[in-house]
Amino acid sequence: YVGIDVQAGVRAIMYSQTKNIIEEFHQKCLLQTKQVLEQERWNWIEVPVQYKHILARMLGQQMEQPEALKDGEGNGASAEDGQNQAAVERYLHVEGQHFLVVPAVLTLLQLLGDYVQLCRDFGELAAEVVQRMC
Repeated sequence: YVGIDVQAGVRAIMYSQTKNIIEEFHQKCLLQTKQVLEQERWNWIEVPVQYKHILARMLGQQMEQPEALKDGEGNGASAEDGQNQAAVERYLHVEGQHFLVVPAVLTLLQLLGDYVQLCRDFGELAAEVVQRMC
């Protein structure tokens, strides 16, 4: 049947192209990681709330995001003191532990979150993504 051959061909092309996209994404992440680590000064910084949300998503926890973060507007800081203090934290909290972080850690956390999202987006090729993460 010609239809089956066409369908198999299209699947093979999509698989190949998707693998190429994943590999290109991975190479960009490696380059960014290398650059960030080479430039790191190893001075701790406060943790913006967006990274708390990234970590929660990776750990399977749901957190309510402020409207400004949902819309991608602003940096999470507000003119009101209470909201401004909540926009950053001194530590990154992971399963009850508190960690001081440097900028490279936040970049790596963002990249790991991007890898997790890529796994969700390309579910059939999640093994390809995970292979590159390790």
